[in-house]
Amino acid sequence: MKDFIVALEIEALELLEKRNKLYDFISTDAFKELSSTDCDLLIAQFSIMESYYGILMTRLERLK
Repeated sequence: MKDFIVALEIEALELLEKRNKLYDFISTDAFKELSSTDCDLLIAQFSIMESYYGILMTRLERLK
């Protein structure tokens, strides 16, 4: 079970890194230059990443 918990922790950390990079990108001029469809998709992706991170954290809390 410990290996599974470690794997979930690694997954959560990697997801958080990607989420933070996307968050930073969304505030750049490069983001503003994208089409509205691409902007909407990236914002949706960010939202889903937030939800997924929350799910991972809840699962980890329940396993510990």
